[in-house]
Amino acid sequence: TLDLSYNDLEFEGYQFTEVMGGTLMKNTSLRELNLSGNNFHPQTIDSILERVRSADTESGLAFLHFDQNTPPLTDMQVAGIDAFENRSRSVALERFVSDKERIKNGENL
Repeated sequence: TLDLSYNDLEFEGYQFTEVMGGTLMKNTSLRELNLSGNNFHPQTIDSILERVRSADTESGLAFLHFDQNTPPLTDMQVAGIDAFENRSRSVALERFVSDKERIKNGENL
């Protein structure tokens, strides 16, 4: 878990989105990212959501929080986060079951 909530973060623009989106999708250890209570521009949130939605399922990220962002998230952004979390949690569960089966069969992970 990485909790960056309520730090008065104000990111807008392409560079932040590219760094954040790319990092999130390459990191297989991070399960939860809390960016709540900050001041992310709506386009920045849209860009991050686009990156996580279009990425393959190798990322370990399963929870993404933007609660109480200023300005508030749109209904579309909330739906995008929900869809991402549902998909990523499903993939994480499948990965867990597969790993457990491999261990049971004596395979190395």
